[in-house]
Amino acid sequence: MRFPNDLEKAKALIKDYGKPVEFKMLVTATPRGRTIGQVLQQFWKRAGANMEIEQVDQATIPPRAFMRQFQLTPWRIVDLADPDIQMYANFKTGSPVALANYSNPELDKLLEHARVTADQDKRIEDYCAISAARSTRRRSGSGPSRTPTTQSRARRSKDCPRCTAG
Repeated sequence: MRFPNDLEKAKALIKDYGKPVEFKMLVTATPRGRTIGQVLQQFWKRAGANMEIEQVDQATIPPRAFMRQFQLTPWRIVDLADPDIQMYANFKTGSPVALANYSNPELDKLLEHARVTADQDKRIEDYCAISAARSTRRRSGSGPSRTPTTQSRARRSKDCPRCTAG
């Protein structure tokens, strides 16, 4: 996982929001799940938000996710050689697997373009832009969210300055 490292900026954004920031995160009732939950809970506490941990068994997470019964949930994103399958399914408006119900016409356009473009350099640029658009959404704090346990290959690509910046 990649975590923001500007605590002062996080505090300022929460202060600017002007209301208490409180949310609940599902974590697995395992030592690893509890540890991840506690680390994130401490981070958010330091930033000025209250994150409650709800421990559930692993089998509970998928049905809760698909029924949209969460504010923040862990989710595995398979790290495939081609990010199209996961990215399109998880982030395209209207996809039954787009669990956060996020809708962004710009992101949809990038997903469509990357899906039909044969030029690898253009596809890398599209997936870098997709990653940037997703990061902007996460910072906006709108709607439920997921925390992927792996990042797409495009996000880590050194071929695209937008992928490695920030």
